[in-house]
Amino acid sequence: MVVPENDLFVNVQSGDASSDDYEDSDFYDSDFNVEEGDDDLFADNIDKSVNDHNEKEVCEETEDEGALDDDDINIGEEQEHHLKKGLINAIQKVFPDAEHRFCVRHMLQNFQRAGHRGETLNNDVWAIARSTNVPKWQRNMDKLKVDSEAAFTWIEELVPNTWIKTFFSEFPKCDMLLNNHSEVFNSYILEAREMPFLSMLETIFYKILQRTETKQREAQKMIGRICPKIRKKLEKFFEWSKECGVTPAGNYLYSVSTHEMEKDYSVDFKTRTCDCRRWQLTGIPCHHAIACCRKDQINPENLVHSCYIVDTFRKAYAFNLAPLRGRAFWENMNGVTIHPPLFTKVMGRPKKNRKNAPEEKIKNGVKTFTKAGVTIHCSICGKPNHNKKGHQKYVDSLAKQIQNNIIGEDEEIDIPEILQHVISHTPNPLLDPTQLEGSMMYQMQEEVGLFTEFCAQLNLLNFVLN
Repeated sequence: MVVPENDLFVNVQSGDASSDDYEDSDFYDSDFNVEEGDDDLFADNIDKSVNDHNEKEVCEETEDEGALDDDDINIGEEQEHHLKKGLINAIQKVFPDAEHRFCVRHMLQNFQRAGHRGETLNNDVWAIARSTNVPKWQRNMDKLKVDSEAAFTWIEELVPNTWIKTFFSEFPKCDMLLNNHSEVFNSYILEAREMPFLSMLETIFYKILQRTETKQREAQKMIGRICPKIRKKLEKFFEWSKECGVTPAGNYLYSVSTHEMEKDYSVDFKTRTCDCRRWQLTGIPCHHAIACCRKDQINPENLVHSCYIVDTFRKAYAFNLAPLRGRAFWENMNGVTIHPPLFTKVMGRPKKNRKNAPEEKIKNGVKTFTKAGVTIHCSICGKPNHNKKGHQKYVDSLAKQIQNNIIGEDEEIDIPEILQHVISHTPNPLLDPTQLEGSMMYQMQEEVGLFTEFCAQLNLLNFVLN
């Protein structure tokens, strides 16, 4: 097959090498050395603990504290009206062309609060979110419906293009399912958020200034066409492409078969599309497309979207920020004096990090769950709300309730070992002075009874007269 000599398709091997001389190992090893510290367009905004195919891994995140009020933002009346109606409605009206996506991990927390718990349902939801084409999405939805009809109904009410890759727009070239960009930025400015307003702005300013200069130095070390991390992704796809069989159809069209039954994909180099839709969503050739590149000895780096090339990276950090002069050089503008906000000291250490859900807590690589909200039971009597250590305290409190006549006589008590110690036996009148006529205790008891009866009659007479 003849490959045109342009910027899109370039032979990997130099000279007039034939397809018979081509070896797969030429694609496995990168032509460029990836130095330590090299970065790509996403830089530190990508969470290191979350990879492309396991979005469920959890990172330490911080809650969004210290947000400005509406009065602190200079917005018009129409925008303010939209903000009060909710962020989603505001974005849809003020920026109608913007695509709104949800964080699947936070959506999964709402899914669990609705009563749909269990590892099976969690895996089903993640499989649905990761589906990149309609057949795969439909298959995963059917599996969820079989596992739980109620969970399927809950998921079906959600807007699909906000959290399922199948319905994502192909324009952003981003298929992330988590909001790590905002979470990492919150962690990036965590120190500055505790400062007064001017100090906070200065700290963030110098962080951006230092970051820009660092990225400029990193860009000078980059060689080749694409950024190092994107090249690593291509190397991973090279390994996956081993299991793909390619059938050229001419005019840069290919049919790719995999080891999976009844799954053949069509790849078009002219439109840069694949039926799996990973290429369209990310702008990085999928393993089906790379298998076609290996078939016709085309350099897959030339098929990567322009947002991942080194020249774009350098343009993104081409600007520089001028350092600010110290406050001693500031001019007095005779403006309004801004006083610091009122500070109310509260008990305890201020919380900076948001509270992680039970399924988020990972210790030494293992999920740990707290017993918050779980009803404990005693291993001795089997009763709830106390354990083995509090069993004796529970028995004493129950005995005290019985003595104070809190438990009625007709109420059944199902703890025999307590009854035999609490309920007294039939008294012996020879041993009990209250049962022996003529004794002082017996006469006092009789007088108390007469006095009680007299008070009751007196109360009744006062009630009738009133």
